[in-house]
Amino acid sequence: METLWQKAQDAWLFRRRSESGEPEITAGTIVYGAVLRTLVLLLGTLALLGVMPDLWRYAWLVLLALWGVVVYPAYQRWREFSERVEQLKEELLCGSCRYFEETGQLCTLLDEHVRSDYIPCEGLSWEPRTEWDE
Repeated sequence: METLWQKAQDAWLFRRRSESGEPEITAGTIVYGAVLRTLVLLLGTLALLGVMPDLWRYAWLVLLALWGVVVYPAYQRWREFSERVEQLKEELLCGSCRYFEETGQLCTLLDEHVRSDYIPCEGLSWEPRTEWDE
């Protein structure tokens, strides 16, 4: 059961959850969330400029908000994403397969996302990764 805090975080980070309740983290969702948060921040800054025309004297506040609202959350999500990919590579058969694409956590043969509870080909199409693939 999701709490109100988790729902608010998901809304702010533009994060979706799978049926199992686990957050779906991909490189695309990280970039998408960062771009949308940047848009929200820029629109908010432009709205404040209409009320406070001398806001540019405090440009450091806008840069600080950009760091805290856009860059740092994206960095945290990217770190979570990298840890999750490393975990998938170590724990699942897909991690050592030549068809596993790390940045999307994707099986390129079947064009499906790999999760800890779902292996797209069930191991039937597994081929070892060679040293030239890396």
